[in-house]
Amino acid sequence: MFAALFASAYTDRSFSALVRVTVDGDAHVIEKTVFYLDSEGEMRAFDYLLSQGESALGDWQKFSGNVRYHFLGPLSNLNIIAAREYSVGSSAASISLEYDAQGFFSARQMGVRTTRYELDASRLNLAPGKTGEFSLGNSMTIDMIFPEDAVNVEVRPEPGVQKTSYNGLSWSGPISGKWEVSFEREQPLSQEVTEFFSQLYLDATNSYALFLVLLFLVVVAFKLVKLRE
Repeated sequence: MFAALFASAYTDRSFSALVRVTVDGDAHVIEKTVFYLDSEGEMRAFDYLLSQGESALGDWQKFSGNVRYHFLGPLSNLNIIAAREYSVGSSAASISLEYDAQGFFSARQMGVRTTRYELDASRLNLAPGKTGEFSLGNSMTIDMIFPEDAVNVEVRPEPGVQKTSYNGLSWSGPISGKWEVSFEREQPLSQEVTEFFSQLYLDATNSYALFLVLLFLVVVAFKLVKLRE
């Protein structure tokens, strides 16, 4: 009976994750877990934390097993947003985690202007004990959005994944499996030309500065020789 007083009483309703991949292969993640608070005690506990404002992640994790990092980092800039979801039900609530995950995609130079980005599956924490798997239960979704200039977006295998109109991919549960995800970014030719002439200017400037230094040393050496004569 004593243990029952501290037992969590909730029912998960849904989980969604929006992963925005940045131009350097990092990711900005927003996870939202919606659940029902199944007891008066849980409702009071949730409302109390809500009234306290900012709280640690551990304070919210008792309300649902989905309240955790589903993508690994290094992680930074965590923001926790908790709310009651009265439009869903009188006992419904949600907890959202917003954070940045570094090195979500690894980058590899494919040519002078092309960089290929590949998903680092070790950063997935969707199925504890199953590294690299997309494992989603009922009413669970993941949407992955790539940079606007991303080209050749590929996912292997294709079954189980929807390509979206906003240059992204979407997984909907129940589903489980391993997928390879990649995309490419091409440096505009105009930018390459600009960088070339900028570097050329810097090299010329540095060479001119070196020439002046050498000229100064020659003049000093000449004067020393004259003085000795």
